[in-house]
Amino acid sequence: MILTKHEEDMLNGIYGDGLRRAMKIIIGLGKIGNATHLIDVKSAHISGVSYSNIGDEGLEFLEELASLNVKVKVPTTLNPCGIDLIKWRLMGVDDEYYNKQAKIIKAYEALGVKATCTCTPYLYDNIPMRKDHIAWAESSAVIYANTFIKAYTNKESGISALASALTGKTAYYGLHNDRKRKPEIAVKANFKVKGALEFSVLGYFTGRVSGERIPLILEAYPKTIPEKKQFSAGLSASGSVGMALFRRRGNMETVDFDRDMFKDVIDELSVEDDFSILFLGCPHLCLEEIEEIARMVKGRKIVRGKEVWLCTSKSAYIQAFNNGFIKVIEDAGLKVFIDTCLIVSPVKIKHTIGTNAMKTAHYIRSLHNINVKIAEAMALLREVLE
Repeated sequence: MILTKHEEDMLNGIYGDGLRRAMKIIIGLGKIGNATHLIDVKSAHISGVSYSNIGDEGLEFLEELASLNVKVKVPTTLNPCGIDLIKWRLMGVDDEYYNKQAKIIKAYEALGVKATCTCTPYLYDNIPMRKDHIAWAESSAVIYANTFIKAYTNKESGISALASALTGKTAYYGLHNDRKRKPEIAVKANFKVKGALEFSVLGYFTGRVSGERIPLILEAYPKTIPEKKQFSAGLSASGSVGMALFRRRGNMETVDFDRDMFKDVIDELSVEDDFSILFLGCPHLCLEEIEEIARMVKGRKIVRGKEVWLCTSKSAYIQAFNNGFIKVIEDAGLKVFIDTCLIVSPVKIKHTIGTNAMKTAHYIRSLHNINVKIAEAMALLREVLE
């Protein structure tokens, strides 16, 4: 691999041990990907933020790295952490967990990372431009950035994204190369796909049939932010690719997606049972979705014995608060959390969860062994309103 003088100096520890470690990670991954050189990145987004995921070992690693007095070179944001750092008691989290999670955030801040904990950085806090090379973890954000913004990023791990943030570099391989961004299998929608849930299921189905092959979606295109978010999240939950393409036609192996398949995918993961908690916000709710929820619940109340948890980014929350949406929602009895996600939280849930997202259904079942009921968000919300 050909390195510039500055890159060699970072690798040799001239600028400190923190950058030396980061460069070793980047070059190691580059060798695996047969990269010939490194490139600059415009931004980074780091996963591995929740204490539930990284534990004491991850916290110790971050604190040690921060002690080396190294800072990120490019704008860098974080994925959701395990709790709402303000309303954590409302989540039923104990002091010990809060203290550990707060230390993780503090360590990232010491590294110069912006403590905006969201899985939708592309909406408010870390918006790449078309053709930008970036180093992002969080698989749904990777798919969104590559597919709908036309930026360039591989599916980074939390560690490799952090290494790129510190050095401002990544190896030139994989989805950074236009030749590696070609479709290899097509999925054709045989009905008019519309709405967040239908695109979530289309994404999930596509991930299953495409595997490691970049999919080409025929006869369907998500037009709204919620549709694009849910397609990206669904694809990320079931597949291993980092992007998709959309066209009206393509000449390659094609798999049909019809109404029966749509129903089969939902039926496989969903139960008909009543649910105790409705969780919306995977990926984090955007302002448009919060406004829609506020219109639905205005002047009404949640049925006794039910809970509704909404998760969003800090930036979306502030806008929604300033528009009066948060007050309307909380007056109706719903809980609004920021910086977190139920999937990566320590919250112990024993009963069925309602969701409109295939990613939620996939991970709540596999990680927490909890049943889910899948339906459109507004339909589920109507079930819990008086």
